[in-house]
Amino acid sequence: MYPEFGGVGQDDGWDDVYDHLKLASEDPDDTIPEWPGTDKEFPGFSDRYAITRGGYMGIEDYNRPAAVAECEHKWGVNYARTYNLAAPWGTRPGPRGSCDEFPFNDSYQGVKYTRDKGSRNYSVAVIDHDQNTNFGSAMSVWYSKDRVINGDRFFIRFK
Repeated sequence: MYPEFGGVGQDDGWDDVYDHLKLASEDPDDTIPEWPGTDKEFPGFSDRYAITRGGYMGIEDYNRPAAVAECEHKWGVNYARTYNLAAPWGTRPGPRGSCDEFPFNDSYQGVKYTRDKGSRNYSVAVIDHDQNTNFGSAMSVWYSKDRVINGDRFFIRFK
């Protein structure tokens, strides 16, 4: 049995992350980049296809630039500055956007690894910077607590 990160809920302070992961799990063909005629399938949501942790230094530096390049291609180089944060009082422009990628950049299914294998099973979205950072921190704590190391497989579960 593989470990599960079961901390993804709608009201956990990372709504943008939740929305991105939920879209990837329920409607993968609606994710960005769009690949018409291709059936996307993401790891981590079904018991038959796990995410594989790439727990060595540098894997994020390998995957992350590819994800950012996808965000820049779709939304332009200023995607982070033009991101509008939806809030109860309306929207406000600000430098709070962040390129989120799934599968995660610290996995062997991150954007660069996936593209290098000729696959298109990845997704990017511009989300709130703080939510993206906080979710990444929560994942790091979980990796450590549950001893999920390089090469270990795991799943994402929604609350």
